[in-house]
Amino acid sequence: CFTGLLILVLYSVVAGWSLAYASAMQLEIFSSARAQEVGQFYADLLEDPLRQVYWQTLLLLVAVLAVGTGARRGLGLLVWLLVPVMVAILGFLIRFAFDKGDLEATRTFLFSVQSIDFTGDSILVALGHALFTLGVGVATGISYGAYGPDRLPIGRSVMAVAVFDTMIALLAGLAIFPLVFAHNMEPASGPGLLFISLPYAFGNIAQGELFGSVFFLLVALAALGSMVAIMEPIVASLAQGLKLSRFTATLLLGTMLWFLGYLVTASLADGGIAGGSDLFTLVDRVAMQWLLPLVCLALSMFVGWKIRPEIARLELARESGIFFSLWRFQLRYIAPLAIIVLLLGSLGTGSSS
Repeated sequence: CFTGLLILVLYSVVAGWSLAYASAMQLEIFSSARAQEVGQFYADLLEDPLRQVYWQTLLLLVAVLAVGTGARRGLGLLVWLLVPVMVAILGFLIRFAFDKGDLEATRTFLFSVQSIDFTGDSILVALGHALFTLGVGVATGISYGAYGPDRLPIGRSVMAVAVFDTMIALLAGLAIFPLVFAHNMEPASGPGLLFISLPYAFGNIAQGELFGSVFFLLVALAALGSMVAIMEPIVASLAQGLKLSRFTATLLLGTMLWFLGYLVTASLADGGIAGGSDLFTLVDRVAMQWLLPLVCLALSMFVGWKIRPEIARLELARESGIFFSLWRFQLRYIAPLAIIVLLLGSLGTGSSS
């Protein structure tokens, strides 16, 4: 829950930036802007904690309302509405990127397989991405699995989630990188790609401001979906541990997130992320490099070594015996080893987010 709390702070901050950029795109602030001007807008945003908190508060209010009204009524309705809208927007953006972007450079960048790409660093990045993007280590699977029917085919459901997650990531790449390459920009990652390269690209393409505002709205919606997913196990733990009602626990969590988000944004005003001494960078490093892998390691050891096989088999009753044996073997031996490698590798590398 503590790991999830820290990740939620990061999500709320970045989602707030996304809403600020969606508004700026709608006002055509980036129209025909130079790269230096786009970079200055980002720097000015980091220097203005109140503007960041304003947008974060809007996201938090929606998340608190969704989680506070219940897992089935609030969260279920939000997901039922959010997923089709996000997929439709993503398709809309891909069509625009195909019309205006450099498809050949994108194909080479995303889909070419070269031996030079398979390095120790790339393996660490892949492991970190797997833990982060699937919500492993922040109890989302455990929490929502508790609401599933008894006869749910867990193994096939988990595989479906992994396939869907990978497909969405590839589609997002097809919506982003054609525009990046069309403007002869380096395919950076992190804040540089999202909040400097892409606004510059959208601002210098016909109808780019419209599509740019839609894109940043999509980023905010994706962050909102992740936020409510991570909030659920924390709210459930607070409600059970402190004997609170669900809505009271949600308000308590929302208040903590607002306060921590304010502290993080205030720290960015003293030099921003580039300085490396702000709370955003510190929280990112602690949560992503250490806590997330450590929680995953503890979970794999607990389920693989402490839970009796006959109990685990009951939960995986709809899966074949071979599947169960392979699952238990990798959980006991392969997963812990991979996570330990990730932890050791993180000693000399940056955050995996």
